[in-house]
Amino acid sequence: MEKPFRMIVWNKIPSHLYNIHHTMITRNTITWKEMTLLRTDADVLLQNEFKQCKAKKKVNLTIDIYQDDTGTVATLASIQKAEKLIHAMNVNKEYAPILGDPKFIASSVKLALGEDNEYFKNGMAVSLQTLGGSGALRVGFTLIKKFYNGKKIVFIPNPSWKFHERIIRSTGLEVSTYKYYDPMAKDVDFNSMIDDIKKMPDNSIILCNACGHDPTGMDPNKKQWAEISTLIKAKNILAVLDMPVQGLASGDPERDAYAVRKFVADGNKIMFTLSFSRSMCLYGERPGCLCILVNSKDEAAKLSSQLKMIVRSLYSNPPVNGSRIVARN
Repeated sequence: MEKPFRMIVWNKIPSHLYNIHHTMITRNTITWKEMTLLRTDADVLLQNEFKQCKAKKKVNLTIDIYQDDTGTVATLASIQKAEKLIHAMNVNKEYAPILGDPKFIASSVKLALGEDNEYFKNGMAVSLQTLGGSGALRVGFTLIKKFYNGKKIVFIPNPSWKFHERIIRSTGLEVSTYKYYDPMAKDVDFNSMIDDIKKMPDNSIILCNACGHDPTGMDPNKKQWAEISTLIKAKNILAVLDMPVQGLASGDPERDAYAVRKFVADGNKIMFTLSFSRSMCLYGERPGCLCILVNSKDEAAKLSSQLKMIVRSLYSNPPVNGSRIVARN
């Protein structure tokens, strides 16, 4: 015989509870200062138009990435091989050290300075892994703003990569320009460049593209770099050498490193940045490096401790995958 069904008997629910969802909640609002809607960058707009274009034959020149004939971002054979090796090692995803992967850093600095550089061998090339070249610039100029004991004004080439000024100003540093390019001659305006460097205050800061100047693609020749290096040293200017395309500018990483190595050989005080996003088609991995040359191990230790604090407050640790790939190429 089936058991009789028993109804669940609820206690009476107070009306203030079941009516709560029918009551309009007054929410506090965030109060912002007056702000304007910023325009989307022209290159982003062009990329969007390119994607929407229905033409079968089209080429995207709006962004500097390497693509195959189908418009797909290429993965180099060397990268595929490195990824297979890393996968076979069954490595974990533990946090990287604050300053990054030591193998990646060593490989990066040696590529820029050469295998037998004395600064690196003697522990006086303070280096860290960064979030691409942009991250290297951000960390480097933050360090300059906090601790550089000179004129805190940064001279950048005119024209320059549009984000150079934005990154530098975001750290609170002042920005000015020096002449760089002659559009009529379609070449470096070397004489005007030298004249402007002579006018820069002693102990100020200059930003140079070490190779593959963005946006012109025109670089000083070796003789001109030597003259620039001599003048910068005479004025005791801190040189920040931005090198995000080593190996792509000329096709030869050794040749592209000439400016960095010349400045070092001449005894300049320098800081340089590297990125492998473009040179290894690792755009989404953001493997970058920052290096500052110092005069003693004691100075290197102090600088490293300050860089750790800067990195900790910005992004804590760099990602591991891209650095592992680069270190095995």
